[in-house]
Amino acid sequence: MENLGKYQQFIEGLEALSRFSGCHFVIKTGERAWLTPLPQELRYHCCAFCRAVKEQSGRMNLLCNRHHAETALREAVQRREPFETVCHAGVTELVIPILAGGCRGAVFAGPFISTGPADMPESLRRIYEELPKLPRSRMPSLQALVSALLTACEPESWRKSPLALLPAADYARIDERMQKTLQYLHRNFRKPLRVNEVSRAVGLSRSRFIHCFTRAFGISFCEYLQRLRLSEALPWVELTDLPFSAVAEECGFADQSRFSALFKRYCHVSPGAFRKRRSVFPQVSSDFFSQSS
Repeated sequence: MENLGKYQQFIEGLEALSRFSGCHFVIKTGERAWLTPLPQELRYHCCAFCRAVKEQSGRMNLLCNRHHAETALREAVQRREPFETVCHAGVTELVIPILAGGCRGAVFAGPFISTGPADMPESLRRIYEELPKLPRSRMPSLQALVSALLTACEPESWRKSPLALLPAADYARIDERMQKTLQYLHRNFRKPLRVNEVSRAVGLSRSRFIHCFTRAFGISFCEYLQRLRLSEALPWVELTDLPFSAVAEECGFADQSRFSALFKRYCHVSPGAFRKRRSVFPQVSSDFFSQSS
């Protein structure tokens, strides 16, 4: 329970800091199995401006996800130190990497007012002007606060999610090529991936790669890839009204039928039924999967 306690302390600390400062915080991880499901406001950009941007179109919703889950998170992995980023909607965020062995995720603080795009619609600009203002001179103070909270709450000890779609990756025990494999899969799962392609990318023969992968993760390459794509799809099903065909395409499935079949196999309910449960019980995902795993 101590590990869960440290994790819960961090969540409560971020929530308290948000209430005190008016700043929004969101946590993104590159490994969907790592953390216990977060409160919705900490895993999805829920402020009025972000909601308004996403409601413009499904494409804007996808662009938001791509910026945070790919572009900015990849930069966090490379930098391993805090930095500022400007998203596709023209607002500034502070990104603080979560270091636990390697960089396993990031805390996004913001959005804050920046220059903003010149062609921003008037309806958006009014909401934009209500965002918190954080002078550049105060960015280091916010960075230091969040970094100190992270250090005190020991991310390396946080317990993995009970969702259990993906096996936990013990970076201390798997070799460098399997670490590289994980990074490759998490960056490229939206593409049609084949064993031959991935084995070449990490410098192993096909047969050796299959053996090493199964030994390291306890499941086959194909099953891991299916589970990874489903892990990415879950927030889209739960938290948005994006058509399931678009969810399937965004998450790397060949088509909606394949996506629906795999969702039902692993989650024991259809995507449509899962989304309906969400509308009745907004926080259903954590409880539902804790009971189903």
